[in-house]
Order: sequence, then structure tokens, then C-alpha cells
Amino acid sequence: RAAHIWEKAPATAYSELNSAASLDGLSPGPYLLAASIALRRGEVAHADHEFVLALTRAPEDEYATLERGAIASAQGETARSVRLLERAVALYPRGRLGHEALQYARTGQRVSLTLLNSVILKEGQELQ
Repeated sequence: RAAHIWEKAPATAYSELNSAASLDGLSPGPYLLAASIALRRGEVAHADHEFVLALTRAPEDEYATLERGAIASAQGETARSVRLLERAVALYPRGRLGHEALQYARTGQRVSLTLLNSVILKEGQELQ
């Protein structure tokens, strides 16, 4: 439901995702969705926090790790970004986006969150 109402009622969407997270203490899903919503709304700090929560439940989640690395890069935190993106690549070595983001970060360029997430969305739609 949160995925369908977030544009018109973000507070309600976040509240429902918090409830879902408390009902299922193992799944990172509610946190990942909340983070994705926060990114779409430009709430980068909120998104990063939700990705941290997701990673407490699923430390091997390459998507959350990739996003946190991209967020760090976009904020100019090169060393943290490289560390996170190296981890994302280690978790999913075949992922083209992780490798590309890591190359940007290693050369001191900032990863565009907008571009990264538009490519992730496009690739996800192509799989459907």
C-alpha cells in the first residue's frame, strides 16, 4: 500500500512501513521501500538512515550497500563512498552499476543519485 500512496500521503506511507517493519522483525523490505521513497522525495539523510536499518537486518544486501555508497559519494565523502562501493561490488560482482559507481568514486567524481536510481528503475522495469 505504501508504494501506491507515498506521493500523496508520504507520512502515512512511512507510518505503514514502520508498522510493517515492527510486525516482521527479519525482513529488510519495509526499510528498503522507505529508503526508496525518501530518495524519490529528495530526503537523502532519511534514505541513508533507512538503508542502515535495512542493513542491520540483511548485512549482505547489495542494493542498500550500493545506495549508501552513492549517497556518500554525492555528499563528497569519497573515502566512505569507496569503502561502501567496494563492498557492494564484492556482494554483487556482476553488477555493472556497482563497478561504474566505484570507478566514479575512486576518481573523485560524485555519483549522481538521480541517474543511478533512474537506471535501477529502468532495469527493474525491463525485468517485468
